[in-house]
Amino acid sequence: MAKFRRQHNAGQAAKAGSMYAKVGFLVLLMGAALVGYRYFMGPEQKTQTELNGGSGNPAPNLPAETAGPAPGSWLPYAQTGEVIVDEDFSLAYSEQHEQAIWVAYELRGDQLRSREAERSDWFEEDARVTSGSARHADYIKSGYTRGHLAPAADFVHDQKAMDKSFFMSNISPQVYHFNGGVWRELEENVRDWARLNDRLLVVTGPVWDDNPKQIGKNGVSVPKAFYKAILDADEPEKKGIAFLIPHEKTDKPLDQFAISIRELEEVTEIDFYMDLYDKKLQDSLEMNFDMRQWPVNAARFEKRVNIWNKEKSNHEER
Repeated sequence: MAKFRRQHNAGQAAKAGSMYAKVGFLVLLMGAALVGYRYFMGPEQKTQTELNGGSGNPAPNLPAETAGPAPGSWLPYAQTGEVIVDEDFSLAYSEQHEQAIWVAYELRGDQLRSREAERSDWFEEDARVTSGSARHADYIKSGYTRGHLAPAADFVHDQKAMDKSFFMSNISPQVYHFNGGVWRELEENVRDWARLNDRLLVVTGPVWDDNPKQIGKNGVSVPKAFYKAILDADEPEKKGIAFLIPHEKTDKPLDQFAISIRELEEVTEIDFYMDLYDKKLQDSLEMNFDMRQWPVNAARFEKRVNIWNKEKSNHEER
């Protein structure tokens, strides 16, 4: 009988050991699956409230360093939108308008001097948007171009980043002569300023009416205006400026659309560079701007008025 008990106990121990081994294997397998999921899914997705600590209140940002802030450390704050934090550019996607509320990224002059990427012009849905992004087909025969918020030309240093700029989450409907006119001129001047100042923190996005026109099966809202907020966050001369441009063809010079970052915050109800510095410096950067610190290329303005604004568009047929 004692021998049987010893054998029985040994058998039970072996079974228990086998069971624990199986449980351990399953735990390891689940852990590996989670790691693999996060690897393949890519950037982290959060609501704006989750981004700000789950409270709905803005979370403090980290000071900007010359080496560059970490993705998500200085992002704008808005009441709505699904926030996707990415190493190349981050955004808050509006399901209501089927485009980004804001797109934010660091623009470096040294990266603009490195040409490693080619335009694919391949627009595709952004699988990271949990509600589903707009589609290429939403714009077909709409009369509007697929206008980049974060310009493809800002990512010439990296093919992966360039390709992501063609995700439909980074696209807004734009009038042909706006996209290829004043908006193009502003984008090219921003790249000039990045080369001049080494590094800028750029936020760009659309502004809508209360009841905007919509295009496509997904109901993509057509903006009434577009904006850019630009911050030179480094010494020796920290400075900021913003632009708010009506969504239309125009011959007006860029300086007529320049406003302070604080004025833009009041229009958009977005806090762009919250808690990046102490309040006194923050207020100074956001409440003041000087166009002399942001030189506009005069020849480019003339080109916009005399050439770009007069080019014929057949986009309505596309």
